[in-house]
Amino acid sequence: MPMRKKYALEILHGKKVREYRACSEHWAKVLGECNDPNDKHIVTDLKEFDRIHFYPYNNKWYLDCKFKAMILTEIDDEFIRLFGNEYAGQKGDWVFVIRLGEVLNTNLTEEG
Repeated sequence: MPMRKKYALEILHGKKVREYRACSEHWAKVLGECNDPNDKHIVTDLKEFDRIHFYPYNNKWYLDCKFKAMILTEIDDEFIRLFGNEYAGQKGDWVFVIRLGEVLNTNLTEEG
């Protein structure tokens, strides 16, 4: 998954434990199963992973984390109260919330 270095360093230092992805057509296909015969963009099942692989678009570093859990949820008042400081989505939007475990492997450094 593409990620900015700033957020990868937060994961590495234990400050970030969740990753968020908007429920776009792209992320619905990557993170879910779209099995509704009437709408190929409806997520009917969430995929499970052993690990999540983060990287920048230039591939200068990588960060692999254990995958713990994932939900697909609508942003509502409770979500904003609990996670509004972590994710800047709009009320009514749908978002994947990925719970990250320990860092498994990385070549990420503070420099460059």
